[in-house]
Amino acid sequence: MKRRAPAAELIRPLPPLPATPRLRARPRSHPPRVRWLLPLGTVLAAVVGGVLLVHAGAPLSLGQSHPGHTISYYMDTTNPTRLYELGCGLGEQLEHGAPPQDALVIMAFGQALKSGSEYGASAYGGSGGFGSTREIAEAVQQFARGFYLCSGANYDSHVKVVVGTSTYGIGRNLGSPEAARHGAAWARMVNSINAWLRDRGYRSQAGVVGGNDIEVSWSTPGMARAWVDGYDAAASWPYYNFGDAAGCPTSGTTGSPRPCGGQWTQEDVWYVAYGVPSAYAVPEIYRNDGALARQWQQISLYGYLRTGWRVVYRGSLTQYGACQQRSCDPSLDNTPRQGWMQLHEALAADPRTELIELRFASDIRWF
Repeated sequence: MKRRAPAAELIRPLPPLPATPRLRARPRSHPPRVRWLLPLGTVLAAVVGGVLLVHAGAPLSLGQSHPGHTISYYMDTTNPTRLYELGCGLGEQLEHGAPPQDALVIMAFGQALKSGSEYGASAYGGSGGFGSTREIAEAVQQFARGFYLCSGANYDSHVKVVVGTSTYGIGRNLGSPEAARHGAAWARMVNSINAWLRDRGYRSQAGVVGGNDIEVSWSTPGMARAWVDGYDAAASWPYYNFGDAAGCPTSGTTGSPRPCGGQWTQEDVWYVAYGVPSAYAVPEIYRNDGALARQWQQISLYGYLRTGWRVVYRGSLTQYGACQQRSCDPSLDNTPRQGWMQLHEALAADPRTELIELRFASDIRWF
């Protein structure tokens, strides 16, 4: 595998630095994107924060095809050298034209934890132990650096890295006040990574957002809300919820929240996936029968009926690769194409939830 010398950073011309982004400043009672008052059926589009938004009443079917998929990872290390190699490998693939040229990579670092005065996350598999936000940031920076340097002359390729934790055990590990502080620390980490990338000219091809695997069975809704509110209060960049909507209905949604699993309702799932200003979602679409896609379509419909605005999902997440590495329930092994198509088709079945673009498909595996 090719490795460019650090001097290549000085040789390669650097693009103009992009402006530091915003987070949407607005009263928290408002739905989480700009709004226009137009009759239903009228189309109005705008680009906000790099996302094409379309008025909620407009049908959006443009016949989008599957975008191709990238690999995401359950991370067991924060070793910067290994992450550089991983980023370089992806950069080389895209340099030679491998799709998709617009890539999403979720790095799931595990449970939200605090060790002494430092916030961070566990590592999957137990080989890496606790990784602080500082250590995680350094590793992700090297992934982005490797991608940028090894993508060569392919200036059109781009990777968005989702730096993820999870709500597994968050009540036991942190408690509500500390969960909010952890969310804020995670947001500051993401802010710092993007500043590092900007200062070196890498942001033209590599960007970072926060992430959380928010699953209904892993915490109370209050604990998940505490984390996302903490993140939102400190964030300059969004986070992606790559969790589930377990127990939520697959049909029959109204403007009143229906129960999901445990103490959760559709309102809670909507809030952590799109209701809080910095939230987007790349939901788990694992089941072969399409039920998970229908749950998330109903969450979007709930948001529409509650606020007048559909949920803008950024893509789909499957676990086919992980199931090939370690056995899993055979009903939960959608391929990346199957998962993306299920979500795309479920959303497109109702003009109130249809999207102009479901941008990403990613498949998670063990690193």
